[in-house]
Amino acid sequence: MNISTAPLDRKFTAQILAPDGSPLPFANIHIPDQNMCTYADAKRNVRLISSDSVLQVEIKSAGFISQNVTLRSGIAQNKIMLTEEVNALKAKTLVAGKSAAFGPTRRALLVPDSVIDVEPADGWNNYDTYITNNLSLTEDIVQKKIHGEVEIFFEVQSNGALANIKIDKSLCEECDEVELRAVREGPRWKIKKGKKATGKVKVKF
Repeated sequence: MNISTAPLDRKFTAQILAPDGSPLPFANIHIPDQNMCTYADAKRNVRLISSDSVLQVEIKSAGFISQNVTLRSGIAQNKIMLTEEVNALKAKTLVAGKSAAFGPTRRALLVPDSVIDVEPADGWNNYDTYITNNLSLTEDIVQKKIHGEVEIFFEVQSNGALANIKIDKSLCEECDEVELRAVREGPRWKIKKGKKATGKVKVKF
């Protein structure tokens, strides 16, 4: 008698690296076949599960060229090295205070000073990197050159998950949705000792 069995879930691990071999935290991982996005953790590692033995993904990190790669299961660590963008390389040679001829990179910048009672579990620098890499600005936001700030209020639960997330200061409907998604799907937070478990994140577009 033939017994049909579903394919076992296969595990994939990867590390995203800069050209000098240093790991890149919170790089964005897009899986087109599953229409899903995730990100590398604070230790620069990526862990995925799929029923296939290979997985096609797109890797993005601010200042680096996006790369489409094939991850393979059964490998201890898939290592992916990204190439730095030309603009990012040029920016390193600029004298402080002078603007670049090619113009500024469009991205959102985290403004952490609005949070009093809580903080990102992995620290503000890592959370800033997460926001930069994973805040998916729409073409409409970029083309309209929308500038301003969105503020989001939330509660932090004892396990670091967020609850009661809501817009405290709106900029535009698309901007609000982009930030809500990034904060909702982002890294965990922690409650400061003796403080209330509420906070607010302000992101500047």
